[in-house]
Amino acid sequence: MAYNVSIDTAQNVKLNYELAGIGTRIPAFLIDELIKSAYIVLLVVLAVNLSDRYYLEDEIWAVIGIFAFLPVMFYSFVLETLFDGQTPGKKVMHIKVVRIDGSAPGIGNYFMRWLFRIIDFQCFSGLVAIIAISASQKGQRIGDMVAGTTVILISRDTSFNDIPLFHLEEEEEYVTTYPEAVKLSDRDVSIITRILKNSEQNYNPEALSMTVKKVKEVTGITEVKQRDRAFLNTILKDYGYLMMK
Repeated sequence: MAYNVSIDTAQNVKLNYELAGIGTRIPAFLIDELIKSAYIVLLVVLAVNLSDRYYLEDEIWAVIGIFAFLPVMFYSFVLETLFDGQTPGKKVMHIKVVRIDGSAPGIGNYFMRWLFRIIDFQCFSGLVAIIAISASQKGQRIGDMVAGTTVILISRDTSFNDIPLFHLEEEEEYVTTYPEAVKLSDRDVSIITRILKNSEQNYNPEALSMTVKKVKEVTGITEVKQRDRAFLNTILKDYGYLMMK
């Protein structure tokens, strides 16, 4: 299995990410299973206490049981959708779900991953998922293949140290040029940083122009008086200042 995956962004720039292997995905899975197990135990304890105090028909208990079990059933789908491709287990292991085409996964992608958990994890106690991930060049289980996603490590993702910032203690009164930069996500900043670094080695004015256009769409910035490279560097500087402030 390859340990890196190359993703083509909408700006036609290839980004290389380190794939999350079995050694990180299994612990993440087990952490999530422990959380679900703890929830089920809590439900059982509450049910026992309620049954001792109140008499309810079996049909009512069945309805209560179904609704109480929904969080366990939709655990990964809901949390990955709400928290940008991460569950608590994935967050602890510093991994997340991304799309192979470089765009952010949507609710449909997360749903397909969740739907195929039945095949990946329920059949042969997860053996299907392990074999698929090990055999796939992009570290995909069957659910990932159908959804067009994979799982990457993010512990080496862009951090503030990778952004061309200044030291705040050395900057007396920095004034942001584009306060709208706060609307960018960490992933947006990661892509901008990589595109700028790539442009230093292989100048690509079209990629810079497309990136500027996308940044303006996301942030709502309408007036820019800088050249593309200078604008992107300023955006990163403003973002870093606003986040650290």
